[in-house]
Parts: sequence; structure tokens; C-alpha cells
Amino acid sequence: MNDFRLKQADPYDADAVADLAGADLALLDEIIVTPDARLADWRPKQRSLRSRLVQAGAAAAVVTALVAVPTLVANDPDPAGPGTTAPSADPVDDDPTVVTPIRYAAAVVKVARANPRILVTEGGWKVRSVEGFDPTAGQMTFQLGPDKWVEEELASGSSRTNEAPQLSVSWYPASQYDGYLQSRAEKGNDVRQEHVLGQDAQVVSYAAGDHAVMLPPEGKVFLELRGRLGDRAAFLDFLQNDLAKVGVKEWLQAMPASVVTVRNEATAVATVLDGVPLPPGFVTKGLGTGVALDPYQFGAKVAGAVACGWLDEWTRARAAGDAEAQQRAVDAMGTSRDWKVLRDMDVEGDYPEVVWGYADRIASGAAPAGYRSGLGCPGN
Repeated sequence: MNDFRLKQADPYDADAVADLAGADLALLDEIIVTPDARLADWRPKQRSLRSRLVQAGAAAAVVTALVAVPTLVANDPDPAGPGTTAPSADPVDDDPTVVTPIRYAAAVVKVARANPRILVTEGGWKVRSVEGFDPTAGQMTFQLGPDKWVEEELASGSSRTNEAPQLSVSWYPASQYDGYLQSRAEKGNDVRQEHVLGQDAQVVSYAAGDHAVMLPPEGKVFLELRGRLGDRAAFLDFLQNDLAKVGVKEWLQAMPASVVTVRNEATAVATVLDGVPLPPGFVTKGLGTGVALDPYQFGAKVAGAVACGWLDEWTRARAAGDAEAQQRAVDAMGTSRDWKVLRDMDVEGDYPEVVWGYADRIASGAAPAGYRSGLGCPGN
């Protein structure tokens, strides 16, 4: 479960779950996430500017500057050039890939073409992370400079929060715009209309230094931009002077170089699975195909599929009375604390903790209740 998915379901504001982590989030996931929620990734916690979830560090990610964008390749015309809005109609399924310095799959290009593409143009800002990459739901987080981690001791344990200046740009289905706006207003937040990015939009102030703007729907989505960038005036000044709508290629070129693309997907899968015992019948081909995910999200997708496979095997073996197969699953999951991918992810988010929690449960002989939704298992 992650803050982004909570915002999609939105029966409660994300702030209401800011202190939950690990299995608590998994339980909440089972209770409130709508059945058609398509995002199974677990969000690295520093990415929500209003969340103060338990943290232990940040995984390194190569990012690409948003300024000085290289010359675009001319052999794939951009139907939506800089300064234009995205078309409302979806492109055809056989849409070609777009070639920038790296090649993006047609599914990724479809997201770009469906999105009112906004980038930060101010120097020093970069795309720190990408998640939930879907034509009608996703988020890019921009950050100024390096991570700035601040330690804090809480009653529930230690907290580590990235306080570097950030701006999150999230997109949601246009049909949910009125509900989101009403939800923000009902929670007592200050909501005012302002002229932003050439249009009238609703600006929501959550706290003195925490503001967001909800842009009117364009095509099938609407955007919410949220950041801790100073007072309301400073936030509006940033929106007016340091953002720009761009074309498909320029938007894709701004993505972190570490996102999984059509070119590096196979290598990325092999890296994640290095040293990881695979469950019976596990198929690696196609894992991550057609997605654009940063290392954390991709690690959760691939390592999560392995964990789901072993938990499925444990469940099957237990029902069949196959003690030997059941023990093999316990032993395999028992190695999960040594999986490099999960150790790397653990410094950024809670997904590994949930995997390890389920490993401990089956080691004790207890059923891993709710693991398929808790881990976002394929086909769940």
C-alpha cells in the first residue's frame, strides 16, 4: 500500500495514514482500496511531501536534469509540441515507440500523450522519482538538489524524512476531479481559485508551507501539483514562472535515466533476481514489459512477484498436506532478508518490511493472510 494509491481511493486523506507503515498499511490496503485500483507498487516514502512515514534512507537513482534538453530525434513526429495540451483521445495500440536518447515502449508513450505534460524549468530541479505510470494515474516527483534527510524519534520508532524542496505532479481520472476537490474542501483546507498556467484552477492550502493546485481536467485526466515551497505567494510564483507544458519527447527525456524502459528491462530483471530463489513455475519473461518504473517500483514489482510465488506455493502445499514443499517455501522466504534488491529498497520504503513480515508468519506456521493484496501480487 502506498500514499499514491490512498489518494486514488481517497475515502480518507493521505494525511490520515501518515503514521502507518508495513503490515498496518497492508491491512489498510485490504480495507479501503477499490477493487479496480491498478497500482500495485509501494511508494518510496520520501516522495509525498505531506507524508511523514517511517524511513531509513534513500536508494540512489540516476536522474536527468530538466534543463538543457538534448535535440529531439526527428524520425518520430511529436503530435503535441511544447505549449500545447494533450489530446483527449488515446493513441492507437500499435503506436510506435518514441526514440529519445533511450527508447520508450509504446505503452509508455501512450501515457505521455494522454498527459498534460508539465516540467520544472528552473535550474537545479530534477525528476527524482516516477511511479504508478498509467494513462490515467501516476506521479512524477521533482526535487531541487540532493536529498536532505532529517532524523526524528517518534513513539512508534525512528523517522527519517527527506526535506529537500520537492514538487509532486500527480494525474488522476478526470471523472474524479469533483470528488477530489470536494474532499479537500470538506476537510477544512483553504481552497481558493487562482489563475495558474494560463487557466483558472483551485489552490488548496493544507498548512502554512504546504500547498497544491488542482488543474481542471484535460482529456481523460486532471493534474494535482503539490509542494512545500514556502508560503502561498511563493508557491504561486513558482507555478507561474518555473513550470512549462512540453511535448512528448521532451517530457520523456526528463525521466530518470534509471527508469525501466524497453531497452534495459531484461537486464533490470536479471539484476533484481540475482541470488533470489525462484518458486516452482516462475516465469521471468515479460516481467516489467511496457512499464516505466524507477528502481524502487521495479524492485517491488519483480521481487514482489517472487515473494507472491513462494507464498502461493506455501498456501498450496499446506492445503495439500505437502510438508516438504511447504518447508521449501519457508526456507526460500527465509532468505528474503538477504535479497540485495530488498535490502536496497529498505532504505527507501516499507515494501521489504512487509515481505519479511509474511516470511516470518509462514516460518511460525501461521497463514499469510491478505498477502496477495498486501504485496500487490500479479492477478490480484
